[in-house]
Amino acid sequence: MLLVWIALVVLSLRPVAPLEAGIERLLTPLRFVAELTWPLRLVGGRPARAQGDVRRELIEEASSRSALLALHDSVLPTRADLLEGRRLVRAEVVSRSERGRDRIVIRPWTFEGLEVGQPVVARDAYVGRVVQVDRARGRVTVDLVTDRSFFVGATLDSGARESTVHLVVGGLAVQSRRSGEPATWLAAHNPSGRPIAGRSVVVGELLPELDPHSALAAGFELGTLELGSSDDDWRVRPVLDYLHGLFQVVVLTHPRRGQLDPAPPLHPLEEGRWVRARALTAGDPSPWRSTVQLDRGRVHGVRAGAAVVAGARLVGRVATVGELGCEVALLDDPGLALTAVGRPVQGDSTPRVLGRLVALGPASDGALVYHWRDVTLPRVGDGPTPPPRRMRLFTGSGEAGLPAGLLIGIADMPSYSSEGEGHTVRLSDAASRVDELGRLWVRIDSGTATTRSSP
Repeated sequence: MLLVWIALVVLSLRPVAPLEAGIERLLTPLRFVAELTWPLRLVGGRPARAQGDVRRELIEEASSRSALLALHDSVLPTRADLLEGRRLVRAEVVSRSERGRDRIVIRPWTFEGLEVGQPVVARDAYVGRVVQVDRARGRVTVDLVTDRSFFVGATLDSGARESTVHLVVGGLAVQSRRSGEPATWLAAHNPSGRPIAGRSVVVGELLPELDPHSALAAGFELGTLELGSSDDDWRVRPVLDYLHGLFQVVVLTHPRRGQLDPAPPLHPLEEGRWVRARALTAGDPSPWRSTVQLDRGRVHGVRAGAAVVAGARLVGRVATVGELGCEVALLDDPGLALTAVGRPVQGDSTPRVLGRLVALGPASDGALVYHWRDVTLPRVGDGPTPPPRRMRLFTGSGEAGLPAGLLIGIADMPSYSSEGEGHTVRLSDAASRVDELGRLWVRIDSGTATTRSSP
């Protein structure tokens, strides 16, 4: 027995895939025993949920629905001139393409009027253009302006109408910093005159008659022009986080008579892509990890990266999957990565795209500590540091298995740029104790599950 224990310890430190698979098959009968003896554990087990727990879940679900609707609306253009002569088709970012990070896959609310070449935007910012419309699979593929083979005409207003500068924007330009990760900006090419740093760069084709869709993108923002390491090295500081901050987008089409506005998609909790799960362990034996084993695996449609929820509250994400079970990384498990959107608790409740959060582990007072990779926050300069804003955090989209709108917790989010260092934020009111939660549900793959339900 001692030798078996030592072998398991070594295996936990240096996993060997064939050996792990063999042990899983060896222990499979014990999972069936656990299923058969489950009713016995109800005797003296966790009491029925209190009325307060049910009320809390209803409030959290209402908050989740409200946040998702607000996120849908926040992606619409805010300027009147960007709305005129355009039909807006909203869409959710489903994933990155297998081709690479510079191509996204979106799920539009409707396919009516969608064509290859149409521009894609987010709020007042330019994102890219449609390159494929797959009605059979319900997906649209979009090339981002960050792709090295992507080019879009742009204009730079130098302050006088007669001195407008034309240039081409597309691809990436990496800007090193004194510390932290380098800045990733958009590359600017072939200016027609002497640009002025600090001016706004917007889409504007020099010969719009060559592209039937180019007029739809005119006026949408690309960012602010900045000078690089030499006099001819121009870059555009983007207004979007193209890597981790694209959750909802809008496809611009030409308006036609008789077109109806589509209904919004179902809330993720209503999609029926969930399976009920039970915790087989109370936690992780390692003091440096925070995981739990669940009784659902590949045969039930579970895949790595899938969300685990209690009501509308995110509990964690599936880290590894076996045939009949899975390991879930909880919210305080170091290394857990999430895409998030924040909604201010007070004042203007317009959602703010946050991007990527990575868990660093729990603090001594029970709060969860995360590293936030901020991209688009303004620089402070010599002025006073603006105070943080308290926000309620929800999941974004764009990663398989993690739908938008799930409640994460509350955090005081900084309002100024970290200049590549990233911010450390403390998350409170988050789910970290599985034994204190109610029913658990795991997101399942849409094409393989045998049993589907909703929380």
